[in-house]
Amino acid sequence: MGISLLMISTICAVVGHIFVKKTDGMTKIRYILSALVSFMAAITLLSIAIKYMNMGIAFAIWSGLSIVFNNLFNIIVYKEEFSFRKLRGLLFIIAGVVILEAF
Repeated sequence: MGISLLMISTICAVVGHIFVKKTDGMTKIRYILSALVSFMAAITLLSIAIKYMNMGIAFAIWSGLSIVFNNLFNIIVYKEEFSFRKLRGLLFIIAGVVILEAF
């Protein structure tokens, strides 16, 4: 139950970051409000998820996966620079998340 809520929370956080990018320097109210709602949902779901799992592990997984998914989205959609240095960093984050969840 906790991990499912954590994954949905991660998706909400990523969506919130996407909306932040679309606010155009906080000038588009529709995207500002969408970002706020997404982040509120993410934090609410994260707070419920930590009832079922260790808070330190939950937060590390949540923030790590948010970083990975945001970077992948930006590389694919916004054509941000992709390098092997960035790939290596993302792989280390993924490995850390797997280690936290496995042990």
